[in-house]
Amino acid sequence: MLVELWELFQKTRKPPFHIAERIILNAFKNSGVCVIGVDVGATFSVFAVDGQVHKVNHSELKTFKEELIKKADNRKIRIYFEQTGRYSLPIVETFLDVAELYLVEGKKLKAARELFSTPSKNDYYDARLLAIIGALPVPVIPLDYDAYTLRFLTQRKVRIEKTIQKSINRIRQCIAVLFPHEYENFTKNRLENPKNLSRLRELAENFTPFSAIQEELLIELTSEMQILELLLRQKQQVEERLELLSEKPSIKRDLEILMSFPGIGKSRALTLKASYIDIRRFPNWKAFIKFMGFTKQENQSGTSVNYKKKVNSNRLVRREMFMVCQLFKRDSVKNVAADYFRYYLLKTGGVFKKAFHKFSVKYLRVMYYCLKHGEKFTPELLEASLEDLISPLTREELRRNVKQLEEQRGKKKKKGRKR
Repeated sequence: MLVELWELFQKTRKPPFHIAERIILNAFKNSGVCVIGVDVGATFSVFAVDGQVHKVNHSELKTFKEELIKKADNRKIRIYFEQTGRYSLPIVETFLDVAELYLVEGKKLKAARELFSTPSKNDYYDARLLAIIGALPVPVIPLDYDAYTLRFLTQRKVRIEKTIQKSINRIRQCIAVLFPHEYENFTKNRLENPKNLSRLRELAENFTPFSAIQEELLIELTSEMQILELLLRQKQQVEERLELLSEKPSIKRDLEILMSFPGIGKSRALTLKASYIDIRRFPNWKAFIKFMGFTKQENQSGTSVNYKKKVNSNRLVRREMFMVCQLFKRDSVKNVAADYFRYYLLKTGGVFKKAFHKFSVKYLRVMYYCLKHGEKFTPELLEASLEDLISPLTREELRRNVKQLEEQRGKKKKKGRKR
């Protein structure tokens, strides 16, 4: 009956929302499932249960959980909410043991909103609409808590790495003034080593400042070293937790497939997995590539002298793919994926940015195919199309031509600098 109602709503004119809600919930009443829609906020959330709306503070979630179990009356509990990042964490962690959790994509919510003659948008209405989506045959994503945790930890690791870089830059500024003869000995990689940090601490303890500026810089250096040590410990803890998560069956399968691709190691595979979470949510490869941040350039709104263009991007994924392309640019790397990137370099006249974008789209498309079908990467997936593209050249000739092109571009840049 619910399927028939759904088809009827799609064909007919927009029915009033409150009437549609009553019909759908009455039809779903005897299904043995308690459907709950949640509009998530920063400090409070709105729960729609059996047509009734409850505004609940996040500090009172445990009390509300007990009330919800009583209202469910031995029915299965299913909770539906939008993808709202870390704001939904309190709800996920509170109800994970008593309810099935589902994520509703923004596009699905928007499409459902357009089916009904609705009142003005507010938190209460969105929660009720999410409950209706739970009752109707609308495709939703079951929440994978391990993947959810993976995404949170990956983002945390990236933030820690950025803070570490800032801290190291400040330490090196102090070293340049206090110990100029030691500046080259304390590079970024060396400062991340505890032994080198302890050596720097010894230098700082034995140093006698002869001015107020040096005294202040010494205090700053000491405090920054303490901060850096703390950050490095945090990073190590996050990496250990990521290592444990990577052994979970739901994550391990995808990691093994991703790591079969040339240029993708474990750390990079974890970042990619944390970005898309579940490959089943994408109906086709175009939707996957768009989500991963490789859409076409769009004209920026407004007017400006430079007439800029923008790309809706996923920075983490673009960064990882950028590093993969930098690796494939090396002469020593010889595999079918690297040769595919070299083909795009040759086609774009050696412009790295254009070649990077074209290659990433192709690589992610193959990645989507492998993840969707549960197959590991094999060179045959790229070899046939590459041979057709570079014909009549051989792969060795392709590598030589790219090398010559880069040498020519390098000479032009040097001439430009002299001018």
